[in-house]
Amino acid sequence: SSRNPGPRPRTRQERQVVADSVAARLLEVYGDRAAAIGIYGSTARQEDGDFSDLELICIVAEGAEADYEWLHDGLKIEVNIASWATILKRAAEVDDNWSQTHGAYVHVRALHDPQGHEEVLGINIMTCRQMT
Repeated sequence: SSRNPGPRPRTRQERQVVADSVAARLLEVYGDRAAAIGIYGSTARQEDGDFSDLELICIVAEGAEADYEWLHDGLKIEVNIASWATILKRAAEVDDNWSQTHGAYVHVRALHDPQGHEEVLGINIMTCRQMT
């Protein structure tokens, strides 16, 4: 039988299981360089629906930056890997898409955050223009 490669409905709990798995893999790959990992977007705001994607951000040491997107068993996953300096720089940029793109810097739910970056991220982004 052929398999439908398109999206399929997921519960918030199913997305959380996948998020935990992706976060664990990021910690395997980046180790101590992974300063924080969090979920952003509709899942972080608890506004996700059956077909919502899963968006994660991973704050790492300088030089290890990338963006990945893939479909995992009908769930679209996006992982943004960036340094703290890059995140602050991106967050300070205001353009026509600001309201759609900058939630990743304000509404983050931590999966791995031993240094408390989630709190700093949500608070400092609002004043990051003054910080840069």
